[in-house]
Amino acid sequence: MIIRDRFTLGVLAGIVATVPALIVNTLSVALGFAKWYSHQIGGSIYLHPGLTDSP
Repeated sequence: MIIRDRFTLGVLAGIVATVPALIVNTLSVALGFAKWYSHQIGGSIYLHPGLTDSP
């Protein structure tokens, strides 16, 4: 099966690349290697301190 549509191929490539990154990120926080998730670090660029670590 060959996907010739470049948009569909881009969507699938993005999903395939994101899933392992999320798994590694979740495991690193669960095992104590990291204190923050990557989306919290990215959000802290735009939000005030304290808004990214509380629900």
